[in-house]
Amino acid sequence: MITEALRLYSPVWILPRRALADVELGGYLLPPGSRIFFSPYALNHNRGCTAPRTSSSPTGGFAWTESTLLLSAVAARWQLRLADGAVVHPVVSSTLVPSELPVIVTRRR
Repeated sequence: MITEALRLYSPVWILPRRALADVELGGYLLPPGSRIFFSPYALNHNRGCTAPRTSSSPTGGFAWTESTLLLSAVAARWQLRLADGAVVHPVVSSTLVPSELPVIVTRRR
């Protein structure tokens, strides 16, 4: 579940790259040194994308480990439930974050 959440909603929503050699993208020839920006969010929401699921997550290992540790620490002490009627959607800022996230928190016994 964590892997799929990070794949679909990676905090890094856009990444820069620099072409090291001539590269053709979408019928355009880009010379070495060209700046290229791509969006892991867009790639992972494109049903036509054939890249492996792990290919567009350069910080995936760190994010996965951090998420697992945080989630296990929270889940051991608290039960979290999305509030009734809540609608959550991604919001683009410097990172990809959720919109308001109304959660009901109760302590586990």
